[in-house]
Amino acid sequence: MGYDGPLSIKWEDAPMDQLHGAAESAAIARKLNLHASTLAFDAAFQKRRES
Repeated sequence: MGYDGPLSIKWEDAPMDQLHGAAESAAIARKLNLHASTLAFDAAFQKRRES
């Protein structure tokens, strides 16, 4: 798809323990074999505004 911006994970399971949810989300993201961004989170959005 060509998307190279930041990844943000959000879950809406309020009763879920946050540490459990974060660990579960990280495990799923690792399975996707994503490449780490070379930009800071805010810098990725700044780059789009300048284009």
